[in-house]
Amino acid sequence: LATGDAEFRVKSHNRIEELRAEAGTVFLVAHNLEEVEMTCNRVIWMERGRIVTQGTDVIGIIDRYIEASGGEPVMRDPETGERIGGGRKKVSAADQLI
Repeated sequence: LATGDAEFRVKSHNRIEELRAEAGTVFLVAHNLEEVEMTCNRVIWMERGRIVTQGTDVIGIIDRYIEASGGEPVMRDPETGERIGGGRKKVSAADQLI
């Protein structure tokens, strides 16, 4: 999904949704966390072939993965949980003083 152009990604995403509707279960192995967040209602986080955590709290697991990987925190709307802006917050010295 990450390698195609925008048209290919939309077509692929639509096909995944069709398969979910028909089959009920689709295994998506991906590193694109936004695609995982948009597509999945259950996730398994694996490291070196072992399950770190799994569950239906897709956003929570993704956020913990980003934090554990040294990534910047994701800014989310407190009511909807959706990403705000570019999705990542840059922490400045001023932010840390507040």
